[in-house]
Amino acid sequence: MDQLFIAERIKLKPVDNPTLLGVRQKFNEEYGRRFGKTKGTGLYSETDWRRLDWVLDQIPEDCRTILDVGTGPGALINTLALSDRFEAVNGIDVRQYTKFVSLTDKFTLDIMDATQMVFEDNQFDCVICMEVIEHLPDGKMEAAIAELRRVARKRLIMSVPFKEPEPLPHYHLQRFDEERIQRVFPRAEYELVGVERPVPWAFLTESFRD
Repeated sequence: MDQLFIAERIKLKPVDNPTLLGVRQKFNEEYGRRFGKTKGTGLYSETDWRRLDWVLDQIPEDCRTILDVGTGPGALINTLALSDRFEAVNGIDVRQYTKFVSLTDKFTLDIMDATQMVFEDNQFDCVICMEVIEHLPDGKMEAAIAELRRVARKRLIMSVPFKEPEPLPHYHLQRFDEERIQRVFPRAEYELVGVERPVPWAFLTESFRD
């Protein structure tokens, strides 16, 4: 475990997932049609799409239900729904992103606080929560992590910025280094993921028995 952060980060390869490539094209077209921009908040960068491609490979083949926590502009939840891998695709966010893009009706999106989910225990085979918990204050962060674990049946995939320079940006309330990650996520496997980015993501995967 201690060796992880000494090794070089995983270099994200160009996107080669056919579903994701199709979603990327449609997402960018719809974003431009609705918001009249080719750049801006909500429009994913090359690195963001590569990261989603990497995350899709981490979802076990036997997972049939999935939850995206913190859907943001919607790139991941659209990809999950259009992949036809899952019997049920759900997403939650504390509020709908102002530039949310929907490409299909094959998912359910609820406005819900991650610290107080209404889902049943072990409802989803896989739960994904990317770049969410660093925005939460003490107390709420721990509550959200407990809820993520509660509703996940087989796998929980999370990501956080790793070793952000201080002072943190105003929208980040938590900082994660080796010691903090190992203390907050003692059961997780960790990998550093990033490309052409000063601060890599730490991806944390927890697996559960059926």
